[in-house]
Amino acid sequence: MHSEILMAVFSDALAQETYAAASAGLHWRLSKTPSGLILRCSGYSEHLTDFALHVLTLFFADHSFLKENYFKVNRDRYLRTLSTYFESKRADSYASYYTDFFLNSRGKGIDHTIEVTKGTSISTLKDHFERILSSQIQADCLFAGNVSMEESKRLFSGAQKIIAAAQSSSGASSTGTICTTGNFFYVHHCPKTNFHTKAFISH
Repeated sequence: MHSEILMAVFSDALAQETYAAASAGLHWRLSKTPSGLILRCSGYSEHLTDFALHVLTLFFADHSFLKENYFKVNRDRYLRTLSTYFESKRADSYASYYTDFFLNSRGKGIDHTIEVTKGTSISTLKDHFERILSSQIQADCLFAGNVSMEESKRLFSGAQKIIAAAQSSSGASSTGTICTTGNFFYVHHCPKTNFHTKAFISH
């Protein structure tokens, strides 16, 4: 639950800063999956690598996006979503609920999630973010499109360094969980370039 709110807060905070990039055809999305966090960047621009690394830096190194106003808006939005799961009568609402419920081994039902969400604050969100940084993180990168091998390696190396630096500054180095490993996948097959990076977080 904290992770969903964290992703939404980050997305809102960067909406204005990345507006010009979106107008130029560069797009990004940070989302949560059962296996970790995924950053997807896509576009035709030769600046895609720098753009992706910039977004990663803003998330891992610059925590200025963790602001009260962004938090309140997205917590309330998340609560409204939870409270209307079964009011819409839409099949996808039921599917989304039960998918989340069964994938979460500690799921206690939607009523419990609503109560826990009401008890969250910007402070608990920051604590959650620190727990993410102190977890064992593995960076996996997929770079596909009309891009060179050298450029792909530069992005993968840059992503690893950004995550490792963020963990080090949070004290993760003392627990031996610095991100130094990961998988790199390179596919050269189409004119449009896409970048995917996944940070696996074990709890």
